[in-house]
Amino acid sequence: MEDNILKILDDLDLEEVSLLLDQDFSMPIDNKIKNRIKSSVIKKLDLI
Repeated sequence: MEDNILKILDDLDLEEVSLLLDQDFSMPIDNKIKNRIKSSVIKKLDLI
């Protein structure tokens, strides 16, 4: 399941990621997932 979520995150643009980050929801995530999300955002920023 985590892989599916990460694939979806990779396909989002920066505006969509920003909307997700602004939402107030609680989702337990481990350091592996946090690092993967950070990596995805960094890759998106490098494309700009």
